[in-house]
Amino acid sequence: MFEEIYRDTKLLKDKRFVLEQMYQRRTSFEPTWQLLSRYIVPYRGRFHERGGSMDGERRDRYLIDPYPMDAAGKCAAGLQSGLTSPSRPWFELSLADQEKAEYHPVRQWLDDVRDVMMAIYARGNTYAMLYDIEAELCQFGTAAALMMQDYDTALWHRSYTCGEYAGGVDARGRLYSFGRRFELTAPQMVAEFGIDNVSVAVKTAYNNNDHTQRFEVEMLIVKNNEYKPELLKP
Repeated sequence: MFEEIYRDTKLLKDKRFVLEQMYQRRTSFEPTWQLLSRYIVPYRGRFHERGGSMDGERRDRYLIDPYPMDAAGKCAAGLQSGLTSPSRPWFELSLADQEKAEYHPVRQWLDDVRDVMMAIYARGNTYAMLYDIEAELCQFGTAAALMMQDYDTALWHRSYTCGEYAGGVDARGRLYSFGRRFELTAPQMVAEFGIDNVSVAVKTAYNNNDHTQRFEVEMLIVKNNEYKPELLKP
């Protein structure tokens, strides 16, 4: 199925058009985001950069004093301490049926599951991601992260800074699409997607052991309107 989608040029064009529209819609916000990046925490925010070309360069030339950066850091730390502290249980599991939820064996099972979830969060990079999310919210008022499976830690998170992504919402303001444009080297692409799922140019660079040439990648995640949850039932 994936090979069919990969070779369906019309579908690829349609998806790229959707991504282009998402990036176009966000342009009205970019000037404000750029100012927030420049004068608060310049190391957050990526705008009009290709392949992280400005990584390693100084970004704090417009800061007059460290107070904005310090205030943003304290705000993020306060949010994490109050909402998602790694040192204490910060959420509870329950059921829609409150009577069942309070039944002792059920309550014990829910608490055990919560403890397992807390252990998984502590083992991986969940709390680092949550801090990034809270810091982005403090500075830009928006944030995004991607949660993926991981063989060693069960979960692995990739947080994104403002400007790295674009999104779309439905009529009720709920996120239904998420897209990115970024660059990877040939070895990175092969490691991430597999040698059979990359272009000829990427394969050539990989076979030549080229670690410097970067290739543009477009990623689009959209809501599955054909999702049928009842099919998961035994």
